[in-house]
Amino acid sequence: MLLGSRRDKVKFLLWSYLVLLIFEGALRKWFLPFLSTPLLLVREPIALLALFWAWPLLLKSIYWSRVRDIIFIGLIATILTLYVGHRDWFTALYGLRIFWIQLPLIFVFPLVFTVKDVLRALWASIIISIPMVILITLQSSTPPSHILNIAVGGTGSSAFDGAGGKFRPSGIFSFTNSVTTFFTFSAASLMAVVYGTSSANSPKIKLNSNKNKYNGLKSLVIILAIISLVVALPVSISRGLLANYAVVFAATIMVLIFTRSKINSLIVGLFVVYFIATMVLRIPVVQEAADAFSLRWQLAAGAAKTDKGNVEIVESQLRGRVLGQYTEPFKHRDSYPLLGRGIGMGSNIGAVRLTGTKGFLLAESSWGKQMDELGLFIGTLFILWRIAISIHVIKISLRESFQHNNRITLILAAASVWGILNGQLGQSSALGFIVGTTGLTLASSIKDKQQL
Repeated sequence: MLLGSRRDKVKFLLWSYLVLLIFEGALRKWFLPFLSTPLLLVREPIALLALFWAWPLLLKSIYWSRVRDIIFIGLIATILTLYVGHRDWFTALYGLRIFWIQLPLIFVFPLVFTVKDVLRALWASIIISIPMVILITLQSSTPPSHILNIAVGGTGSSAFDGAGGKFRPSGIFSFTNSVTTFFTFSAASLMAVVYGTSSANSPKIKLNSNKNKYNGLKSLVIILAIISLVVALPVSISRGLLANYAVVFAATIMVLIFTRSKINSLIVGLFVVYFIATMVLRIPVVQEAADAFSLRWQLAAGAAKTDKGNVEIVESQLRGRVLGQYTEPFKHRDSYPLLGRGIGMGSNIGAVRLTGTKGFLLAESSWGKQMDELGLFIGTLFILWRIAISIHVIKISLRESFQHNNRITLILAAASVWGILNGQLGQSSALGFIVGTTGLTLASSIKDKQQL
């Protein structure tokens, strides 16, 4: 009874964490702008309390070694920060929360969330995507100074440069990058509930045993979600979202082909998406956004390079943006300090504390920033830790698909693994999405729960 009570408390805290992850930006921009800075840490007390209640479970779990390693990395990084780095206590503590609070929380999700809980979270993401796309469409169609585009703190604009007179909307979030992450996970959620479950599965992974009663409503939500995901791509003007959609779609195709399931349903789904996309692109506001999205690809590859085809433009962007994020630490290894400049320095909070103004003091890429903050030795250890977690997520997702006929994990892994591997940890909502999406991916595993 005591253990059940403990799990219930932790589960409630994790749900609270996910809710605040979605609505934190709205609080900071529209409802409580005067508390914008303190609200940066609004999820930390919840995460800390969840870790406190879940600690006995973590100690006995298969994830304890992962948690122990990240705690050790955080401890060494803090000591180096205070003795040879920037030496600012507040900035160091702000950076330490990543290692001691946020990243360990990932491994609490599979300890208390059932697959049924995961499916509830996926449906919530799908449903929220519908009003979210309406919001970003309105934001894209209004001036940057409009109240819908207000920045955190109630001043300035959260709009980010796009192309063709359009700009990138931030949705309900604090920054535009969270729009990309959210719709990526929503796409994976849609694929998971449509193609990841089947009537042949055990009742453990059904959302509702009496689902026939809700088939009509679910079908309507799915259609509206498809429209939302299609519209979100051009309106967000996010090249990353296109790449993420492609990865999620490729993972879905792969798991369905190798498990020989729902192939006909996938073909029907492709025709439905094609039909919806054709109709949606006739809407003037979406067509304008699509033109701006296309222009952004061309501008990114070089405005003067009009002789390049679309395929060459995409290849150029993949080499420069995607591969560059992983090769930067090796190209610039001679410029990184041996023992690091100090954790937290690469964040906006760190910049304000150390220089008095917002900005990026270190490398923009995640791995490059870690090498700057942590140094060559500890930075390399942390990157290896992230790689190890990513490999673990991929391994369990493949095992779940091919040994346990649980396709949900692999589809979710397509959306979450890139975050834990190379996502930005310094920005609050980006870090929250890494924790939430990776945690839900691990929680969707059936086999791991049998070993807990």
